[in-house]
Amino acid sequence: MLVQKINGDYACESDYVQNQLLREAFGFEGFVQSDYLATHSTAPELGLDMELPAPLYYGDELLAEVRNGETSIEVIDTAVTRILRVMFENGLFDTRLPESDQEIDYAANAAVSQEVEEGAITLLRNDGVLPLGDASGSIAVIGADVDRPSRLGGSSFVTYPSDSRGLLEGIRDQAPEGVDVRTAPGTDPLASGDGVFLGYQPLSSSVQRTPDGEPGVQAEFYASNDLTGDPIVERTELDTTVNLFAFNVYSDVARITPPGNARSVRTTSVLTVPSTGEYTFSLSGFGAGTLLVDDREVATFDSPSYQTTVATDPITLEGGSEHTLRVEYHVTGTRVGGLERGGVQLGWQTPEGVYSPDVQEAAALAADSDVAVVFARTFEGEGQDSADLNLPRNQDDLIAAVAAANPNTVVVLATGAPVLTPWRDQVAAVLQGYQGGQEQGDAFARVLFGAVSPSGRLPYTMADTEEQYETLGVLNPVEIDETLDVPFTEGVYLGYRGFERAGLTPAFAFGHGLTYTTFDYGDPTVTPARGNGSEPITVAFPLTNTGDRAGTEVAQVYVNAPNPEGVSVKKLAGFAKVELEPGESRTVEVVIDPESVSHPLSYWDNATSAWVTPAARYTFSVGSASDNISGAAEFVVPPEVDAVIVDAPRPLVGTTRTNFTLPVYVRPLARGVVAEGTVTVKVNNKTFEGTLRRGRLNLPLGRLAAGVHTIYLSYGGSNAVNEATGRSIVIVRR
Repeated sequence: MLVQKINGDYACESDYVQNQLLREAFGFEGFVQSDYLATHSTAPELGLDMELPAPLYYGDELLAEVRNGETSIEVIDTAVTRILRVMFENGLFDTRLPESDQEIDYAANAAVSQEVEEGAITLLRNDGVLPLGDASGSIAVIGADVDRPSRLGGSSFVTYPSDSRGLLEGIRDQAPEGVDVRTAPGTDPLASGDGVFLGYQPLSSSVQRTPDGEPGVQAEFYASNDLTGDPIVERTELDTTVNLFAFNVYSDVARITPPGNARSVRTTSVLTVPSTGEYTFSLSGFGAGTLLVDDREVATFDSPSYQTTVATDPITLEGGSEHTLRVEYHVTGTRVGGLERGGVQLGWQTPEGVYSPDVQEAAALAADSDVAVVFARTFEGEGQDSADLNLPRNQDDLIAAVAAANPNTVVVLATGAPVLTPWRDQVAAVLQGYQGGQEQGDAFARVLFGAVSPSGRLPYTMADTEEQYETLGVLNPVEIDETLDVPFTEGVYLGYRGFERAGLTPAFAFGHGLTYTTFDYGDPTVTPARGNGSEPITVAFPLTNTGDRAGTEVAQVYVNAPNPEGVSVKKLAGFAKVELEPGESRTVEVVIDPESVSHPLSYWDNATSAWVTPAARYTFSVGSASDNISGAAEFVVPPEVDAVIVDAPRPLVGTTRTNFTLPVYVRPLARGVVAEGTVTVKVNNKTFEGTLRRGRLNLPLGRLAAGVHTIYLSYGGSNAVNEATGRSIVIVRR
C-alpha cells in the first residue's frame, strides 16, 4: 500500500480498500505490505500485514499493543497466516537456494525480450513510407538517445541488463547493404528529472558554455544547505537539470546523476543567443532557487514540499550576444528516510520558429537524406511522473523541424505514458514502442524494415490537446496546490468512454494500431443469446485478411452495458490476436467471462459493495479499436418477473368474410410492472408482429380460411419482464 490517502484515509489504514474491496469483493488471498515508509500507525486489523522497510510501527509499538490488549492475538495470527501461506505456496521453505551461481542463458532471455517488444510496437500512423524495405539510399537516425533503449523507470529496485540495443545499432544491422545510415543528436540526452517540472523546455548545451569554454554549464555540488564550504563535486553538465531525489539511480539515462549527499548546487554558464527576439526564462523545483542573468536576480522560488515554477518577464535579447546565467539552489526540507524531493531545472521560451543549433543541424541532415527516423522518448519512474503531456527536452521542436526538412519523416516514440503529438500530420509515420526493454532497438528496426508486421494496440487514449482532459474534468496533480487533494470525478467514464461521452476526437483512440495489411470484419453472433449474466459467452465473427501480405490483427470485442444511472457504457470485454495469410478468412471466437476480474457485464454498487449485473439487453460489437467498431449482436439477461399472455375472447369465432383482430394482453406476474416490447403471432404459415402499448395490443390477422386454426403467440421480453408464450384458437365458418 502506498503513502497516499484514499477518500481521507491513508491507504495503509483503509479498511475499505484493504479488507472490503481487495479481500472481500475481489477475493485477494495474499498478504498486503506497505510501501517504504508509508505507514502512519499500527493497524493490522485494517488489513495491512507487513511494514517495510523496517518496523517503525510494527515492532516494539505493535508488540506493546498486543501485550496490553489493544490489538488481539487473533489479528496477528491472521496477518502471519497470510504471509506464511504465500511463502509456503511459492516454495520458499521447501526449495533450497543453490550453493553456487547458476548459468544464465542471456541470449535466450534477450530473444524473449525482443519478441515481446516486437509484439507490443504500435503503428499509429503510416502514409505508405513503411516498411522501409530496400528503397532508402540514406537514412538519418536522429535523437540524443538513439544509442540506448527506453527500458524502465527507477525506484528502490533497479535492474541492469547484460546487454542492450539502441535504435541506431538496430537500424545499422537491419538496413540493406549499401544504405547510408547517418546520425545527429538534435537535442541533449535525457536527464533524470526531465518532464517532472512544469517550466519551459531546458536550454540546450549548443547555446551555452561553461566559463572554461566547454559546451554546457559548470556545476558545483555542496553538502551544505547554503553553498558554503568546498564543493564536493565540480563538473560540466549539459544544462541546469538537477534531480536530488533518492531514487535517482537509473541505468536508463546517459547522464551522470548528482552526488547522493548534495544539498545545494550552483550552475554557471554563458548563453549565446541564437536569434534576436523576446525570451522568457523559467525556474522550477522543490526547495529554494534563484536565477541570475548577468548577475541580476530575475526569478526566485521557495517551495519545500511541492513543485513550484516561476517565470521571468520577457527579455529582449540580441542574436549573437552573450549573457551569464547563474542558478543557485538548495534543499529546504528535512531528509526523511532519504525520500525528500529535491531538484531544479532552468528552462526558456524562445521566439516562434527559433531553433537551437543542434536542432538546425539535425534538420539539415534530414534534408540531405532519403528518410529521417526521429527517436523521441520520455523518462518516467517512481516519484517522477510526467508533469505534462509534451515530449521533454525540445523533442517536439526537433520533430517539427525535421519534418519540415524531409516529408519522409518517421517518428519512433518510446514513452511509458501518453504524449501529445502536435506534429503528427506533418510526418509520414509514427510508431510507439513504450518502455520496450533491452532489445528495443532491434525490435524497432525489424518493424521499420518489414521483417515484422506491427501488431501492438494502444492501451490508452492519446489526446489531441491537453485541453481535452480539462474538458473531461481530469486534473493534473502537479498543478494542484500543496494539499495535493485530487478529486476523481470521471466515475465510469475513464479514458475512451469519457472522450466518446464528451464528443471529443483524440489523436489516437484506445485500441488503435495499424498493420502492413488490411482486415475486414463480419457481423458477430453471440452464444448463448440469453443467460443469467454469470456464465461464459462466446462472441464469434468472420475475419479476413484483405491485403497482400501476412499480418496479425488484434480483434477487439466491446460490450455496451448499463451503469448505475441506467445509461449504457461501452467496455472492452475481450480480444483475440489472430494471424492470417493474404486472403485468408477465419471465424474468430472470443469467450467472455462475466465473472472475470473486469466484470464486463457488471457495475460496482457502492451501497452494497458488490458487483451488480442488471437485467438488460447487452450489445456486443467488434472491431480494430474503440473508435472503429462495427456489427452488433445482443445478449439478454432476463429479469426475474414472469408474465402470461392473455387473449380475449377465447376462441375467436367468425366466417370466411370476417377480418379478424386478435386482442393480446401480456400480464406480468408482479404488481406495478408493465410489459413493453414485441409480440409475434403465427397462424398457419403466416407471421404477424406488433408492439405492445402499456401491455396491450390489437393485432390484425385479416381473413382466414374455413376451419379451426391454432394461433401461437410469443412475447420477446423486455428489461423488466421475462419472455412468455401463449396459444389461442380461431374458428372460421363458411
